[in-house]
Amino acid sequence: MSSSLARRLTGTRSLGLAIGDQAVSSLTNVIAVLVVARQLDAASFGSFSLTYVVLTLFLGVGRAFFGLPLSLSARAGGASSRRLFEQALAALLAAALPISLVVFGVGSTLSGSWHGSQSAAIIAVAVATPLVLLQDVARYYALAIGRAGTALLADAVWFVGVVGLFITPLHSLALFSWWIGAILASLVIFTVSFHPKPEWEAAVQALRPERGLRTNVSGTVILSNITSLSVNGLASSRYGLELVGGLRGASTLFGPVNTLITFLDFAVLPRLVRRPEASARRLLLATFAATVASTVLWVVVLLNIPDAWGVWLLGETWRTASSIFHITAVEYVLLVCAAILSLILKTRNAGRSLLVSKVISSAAIIVGVAVALFVSSTVLGVPLAIALGAGISCLSLAVSVLLTSPRRKRDA
Repeated sequence: MSSSLARRLTGTRSLGLAIGDQAVSSLTNVIAVLVVARQLDAASFGSFSLTYVVLTLFLGVGRAFFGLPLSLSARAGGASSRRLFEQALAALLAAALPISLVVFGVGSTLSGSWHGSQSAAIIAVAVATPLVLLQDVARYYALAIGRAGTALLADAVWFVGVVGLFITPLHSLALFSWWIGAILASLVIFTVSFHPKPEWEAAVQALRPERGLRTNVSGTVILSNITSLSVNGLASSRYGLELVGGLRGASTLFGPVNTLITFLDFAVLPRLVRRPEASARRLLLATFAATVASTVLWVVVLLNIPDAWGVWLLGETWRTASSIFHITAVEYVLLVCAAILSLILKTRNAGRSLLVSKVISSAAIIVGVAVALFVSSTVLGVPLAIALGAGISCLSLAVSVLLTSPRRKRDA
């Protein structure tokens, strides 16, 4: 077998494992949220959903600050990736307690209540957040150095734990304890596999490469999640926590689409930055066609779910979630298009364009939701405003792609 063919087969196998890992990870998150939705009343699940937004905020910033440099380090070699990984671990371990306290404080404040299953949900998400961040950074490192099999094994452990929750109903305290235990078990796999030694002296240093891109992408993540918190806060003030839970329930069932979007950064971006421009363009076009087609197919599936199945999946939250599915479907098709356009800008190091696009779309969503709360008599105004923001994001990103040059080396 020629060395060229061997490299190609190895690359194909690595890509397949990366796809499998991302699928398992996404399905794990979906099942975890469904478990909570099934076993909490609609208001308590709304409290969980508000707090979960703060978790996703930290997760997104972690991916931008630590995951993105790890993906881009694939072109610099394993030593560079190892250094970034150990710096990221040190930074996250040092910030673990403050992160949990922030999640707890924001979640309890926005929920506006503190009793029973609602309090258990808020505490569990606060404890889980730094653990999820550590697990996510380890996955980025595994994929950056071609150890997708290790990432798949670790996520499979988490997946088995969550599936156990799905088939074994527990009260809220035991449920969340098991959930956190599954995350810890996944972290043990990474620890045994990589034997990391956190670089405490470098924990506060700016991580490289692509410092400007990393900072701007972090800004887009922060804006996105602050927008989500604002939307949920406004929605709960008018329609109650049930709508917040419904928005989370609807987006959770679009988990496979979120898998595709996240997969772009995890596995497609490192390959794009390593390929010549012509080859990268072909990969990008194939990725676009596959993700859009898969998204449309999943939309068709979701729009035809029988009510009995929906209640089995989401419990009380199904009633609200099902009423906004058709609008959420449009939003996710637009989000996939925006993700592909964002990927192009990341390869061109055009972080500022990403940030400007996010500012525009975030402002449009918040203004749209505020207007909808005054002029709409139904809950549909809120998801409509969110979908409108996704459309505006696509438009602004498309303009930025047309205005930037391929393979830019400076941040604009």
